Amino acid sequence: MNKPKDLSGSQKRKLKKARCEADKKSAVFFQGYVKRLRSDNEGGECSQTTDDLDPACPPSKDAVDSDGNLDAQSVNTGDMTIATDRNNWAEKVIEKDSTVSNIDWQDPAKWPNNISDSSRVALVKLGPTKIDRNTIFPFDTDRRRFSIENCYRTLKNGEKMERSWLIYSETKDSVYCFCCKLFGLRNIPTQLQSTGFRSWRHLQDSLSSHEKSKMHIECMTDWKELKVRLDCRKTIDDENQNLIQREETYWKQVLERLVEIIKHLAKRNMAFQGTVDRLHEPNNGNFLSQVELMAKFDPILSEHVRRVQSGDLQRVHYLGKETQNEFIDILGNAIFKEISRRVVAAKYYSIILDCTSDISHEEQMTAVVRFVTVSENTVDICEHFIGFVVVDDTTGKGLYKTLLDILKSNNLELNNCRGQGYDNGSNMKGKNSGVQARILKDNKRAFFVSCSCHNLNLVVSDAGHSSVTAELFFGVLQRLFAVFAASTQRWQILKEHVNISVKSLPETRWEGKINAVKAVRFQVAEIRDALQELCRMSQGKDAKLRSELRGLCFEIESLSFLIRLVVWYDVLQVINKISKALQCPKVDLHTAMNMIDGALLQLQTFRESGFETCIATAKKMAEKLDISQTLPESRTPRTRRFFDYESQHDERPSDPMKRTQILTKSKALENYLTGEDENSDIDGRELAEELESLKAYFVAAGMTDLSALVMISHIIDKGLDEIYPNFTVTLRIFLTLPVTSASGERTFSKLKLIKTYLRSTMCQDRLNGLAAMSIEHGICNELNFSDIIASFANKKSRKVPL
Repeated sequence: MNKPKDLSGSQKRKLKKARCEADKKSAVFFQGYVKRLRSDNEGGECSQTTDDLDPACPPSKDAVDSDGNLDAQSVNTGDMTIATDRNNWAEKVIEKDSTVSNIDWQDPAKWPNNISDSSRVALVKLGPTKIDRNTIFPFDTDRRRFSIENCYRTLKNGEKMERSWLIYSETKDSVYCFCCKLFGLRNIPTQLQSTGFRSWRHLQDSLSSHEKSKMHIECMTDWKELKVRLDCRKTIDDENQNLIQREETYWKQVLERLVEIIKHLAKRNMAFQGTVDRLHEPNNGNFLSQVELMAKFDPILSEHVRRVQSGDLQRVHYLGKETQNEFIDILGNAIFKEISRRVVAAKYYSIILDCTSDISHEEQMTAVVRFVTVSENTVDICEHFIGFVVVDDTTGKGLYKTLLDILKSNNLELNNCRGQGYDNGSNMKGKNSGVQARILKDNKRAFFVSCSCHNLNLVVSDAGHSSVTAELFFGVLQRLFAVFAASTQRWQILKEHVNISVKSLPETRWEGKINAVKAVRFQVAEIRDALQELCRMSQGKDAKLRSELRGLCFEIESLSFLIRLVVWYDVLQVINKISKALQCPKVDLHTAMNMIDGALLQLQTFRESGFETCIATAKKMAEKLDISQTLPESRTPRTRRFFDYESQHDERPSDPMKRTQILTKSKALENYLTGEDENSDIDGRELAEELESLKAYFVAAGMTDLSALVMISHIIDKGLDEIYPNFTVTLRIFLTLPVTSASGERTFSKLKLIKTYLRSTMCQDRLNGLAAMSIEHGICNELNFSDIIASFANKKSRKVPL
C-alpha cells in the first residue's frame, strides 16, 4: 500500500486557512446560540435554564420542509466543525455533505464521500458494526472469500488482538477502515477508506501494512479521543450534545411504546388503520385508539399526544401509516433474520412448502424450515415460518425458482438442505418435473418425504368410498344436518332435545368426520325425538318434508345403522388420534412410523374381536330405542368361479428379512449423504464403530426407549457428542426430515385472519411482517429491539431546536 505523500507548502497554507475559518465559524455559531437562549428566556417561551430547555420545542414553519425535516440553512449544526488543538482532523478541509435520512449507516459502502460533523459524531457514538461470525461470505471469481480470522491481528507471542476498526459491507463484499473513513484525508484516499478492499489473496498483508501506517495511527487517535470526549461529555459543543441526548431519550421512550402497540396488534391479527388517521376521531383505527388509551395513563405518550395536537411537532410524530409500515417491515425482518441465524447455526434443515389462494385471488406460497437445535444439554426440533411469496407460475419449474429466491433472501444454502415436505400435488411431488425432483437434481441429499397426514387421509377416504354401505351411512348423517339447518325454527327444536348439535361432514379431512359421528353416536334417541316432533309439526303443511323426516327416522331406527354408527366411531377415533399426533412439529419419522404401526395393530385387533363388541353395543342402543334387535336377511349374490383356486384367499408371500452387517449399512448411508462435491456428512466406517460401542453402552445404561430424539438428547446431555460425532450428525439429519406439511397449512390460518376482505389490498411486505409477528410471536418476544429504537431516536435527535 502506497504511503501518503507529505503536504506541499500550498496545501499546508490552505489547511491553516481552513482551520482559522472553522474557528471563526464555531465562535459565530456559539454567539448566536447564546443570544437565542437569552432571547428565549426573556420571551418566556422556554425554560430559564439550558438544562430545562424543552428538546422538542418546534422550529419555525419556514425551517421545516414538506417531509417534516429541518432546513439546512436555518439550522447549521451539521455545518459546524469541532475545533480543538488535539484533534488533527479539525485541521483538515471538511466540506458539506448532502446526507439524507434514508442512508444506511450500517453499510460503509453507502456512506457519502464527505461526511458532516453531526453524522461523524453520531457514527462515533454508535461505533463500528462488528462482523457477525455466522455470516456466510460469498466467493469471488478466484474462489476466495473474506474470513473472520482477518478480524484479528496475531502478535509475536501468539495472542490475537481484535481489529475493532475493520468493518464489512455486504452489498459490495468489501472491507473498510472505520476510523480512516471518518477522519482520513480526502485528497489521498486509500482503498480501505474510499472504494473498499476485496482482494482477499492480499488482504492479510494489506491490513498489516495499513494498521502500521502513519495516517491510520492518526485517524485511530482522533477516533479514540473523540469517543472519550463524547463519553465524558467534554466536547466543545457540550451544551448541544446535552440537548441531543435529552431529545434522543425522549424519542426513544416514545418509540418504545409505539413498537409495543404494533407488536400487540400484530400478534392478535388486528387491523391497524381506520377510515381516518387523526387522533381523537371516530373510526381512526386500532393503532391510534391504542395510543389514545395509553396516553390516559402513561405520561410519556400523554405529553407526546399533547404536542401533536398543539402543533409543536409539525408533521414528525411517528403516528402515521408510513411509520407503521416501516416498523412492521423492520420487526418482521428482524424476526426472519433471527430465524435464518438459527438455521445457519444448526447447518442442516428441511423445507416445507404449500400453496393456497388468498382473498385477493393471488396464489400465496408459504415456506417453513425445520431444523434441530443442539445446546449444551437440550435438543429441540423447530419449525419456523420464513415468509409468504406470491407465485404467478405454479408449475414445478416456477415454484422451484421461487424457492431458490426464498432461500437466497434468507441466506440459506441449498447444499445444506436435507429434506423436503409437500402435499400430494403433482407440481410439488412429481418425480420427473416436480419441485422435489428439481431439488434432488441439484442436491441429491435433500430427501423427499410425502406428507403423512395427507397419505393417511387418502387411505381413509378410499376406504370409505370403496364401501356402498359406508357412503349411505355418511349420506344419512349429512341429511340430518341439512334438515335441521334449513331453518332457525328447526335448529331451535334440535337444541331443545340434544346437548351437542349435529355437524356437517367436512369435504376433505376424513378424521374430522368424527365430530359428525359423535353427535349422533351418543344422542340417537334425542335426535329421533326431534325428528318426530318436526314430523308432527309438518303434518298437513309440507308433504315432502314429512316424507323426508319419516325416511330419516326409519334409517336411524334400524340395527344396521346403529352397528355402522358404533363401528365408524371407533375407527375414526383411532384415525383422529394418530392424525393429531402426526401434525405435531416435534414428531420425527421414527415416532411417526411407530404411531402408524400402533394404529394398524389396533385396527387389526378391532377386526378380529372388536366387531362382536360393536354389535353388542348396537343391540343395547336398539333396546333403548325399543326397536328390533335383529338384522334383516339379505341374499348373498353368488360369484361364478371358473377355477378351484379362485375360492382360496390370496395370501401375500412373506419375504424373509435380509439381515446385513452394520458396516454395509453404514457405508450405504455414507453414499446417500455424499454430495456432488464428493463430500459426505458422515464417515461410514467410523459410524459402524460408534454403533458397536453404543450398543453396549445403551444396554449398560438401561435405556429402553431408543427413539432418535431420546438417544441424541442423552448423548448431548452426557457430553458424548465428541465421542460419537458421526452418530450425532446422523440423528440430527434424521430428526430434520419433515413428517407432515401441517406447519405450512397452519400458516394459512393466519393468512386468512390477516388478509381479510377489508384488508385485501395489503402489500406483500406488510403481510409478511404482520405474519411473522403473529406466527413467530415467541421469537418476537425474545428479540431485543432497543438497537432499532435507538437508531430511530438518534435520527430524530438531529433535529435540534436552536
